[in-house]
Amino acid sequence: PQVAHIFCQGTRQNTQKRYEYSGTIGCAAAHGLFSGPNSCTYGCIGFGDCVSACPYHAIYLADGIAHIDSSRCTACGICVKTCPKELIQIIPKHLNAYTVKCRNKWPGAMTRKNCKVGCIGCQRCFKVCEYGAITMDGPLAVIDQEKCTHCGKCLLVCPTSAIRQGLMLGLDSAGKPASTGLPYEQLKEKAGSPVAANPGAKPD
Repeated sequence: PQVAHIFCQGTRQNTQKRYEYSGTIGCAAAHGLFSGPNSCTYGCIGFGDCVSACPYHAIYLADGIAHIDSSRCTACGICVKTCPKELIQIIPKHLNAYTVKCRNKWPGAMTRKNCKVGCIGCQRCFKVCEYGAITMDGPLAVIDQEKCTHCGKCLLVCPTSAIRQGLMLGLDSAGKPASTGLPYEQLKEKAGSPVAANPGAKPD
C-alpha cells in the first residue's frame, strides 16, 4: 500500500511571514506572488488547495500547514498534482517511515534563517546511514523508502529535526496532528546511538 506525504514542517512556530498576503485565498494564487508570503519560499503556503481537492477528506490544516491523515488517504494522487510547491509525494505506507520533511535547496545558513527545522545539508544522516538509503540532492538529504530499514540513526544525528519518523494521523485530543511514530526515547534505544540528547539538539 501507498500513501501521500507532505514534505514540509513549516508551521507558524517554525517559519515566519515575509509579507501579509491579501489576495485570492489559495495556494496557487499566492504562489504566483513572489512564491507566497512565508519566509521559506519552498514550503507549504497553507491555504489548503490540497484540502479542497481531496475527495476522501484525508488532508487538513493545522499550525499553518497541511497534514495528511494516513488512515484516510487512498494514494489517489490528486493532491500531488494540486500542490504548486510540489511538496506532496506518494510513498510506501510504512507506519514508521523516516522522511526528510523538507524540499528547500538553499545553503544551510539561508535555511536556518528562514526555517527552524529545514534540512541544512550537513550530510550527517548521509554519513551515518549504513544501507545507502540516503543521498544528497545538492544541499538536500533524500531518503530512499525502498532501501530504508527504519533503524533510526539518521533521526538521531539530524541537528535541526528535519528528519521525522512516522506517518501522520488525524488531530489528537489537543487539536494537534497525531503521529504513528514511536516516542523519541524508544527510537534512541532502538537505534542504539548516543549521538544526540534530543532530535532538535544543535551540534557542538
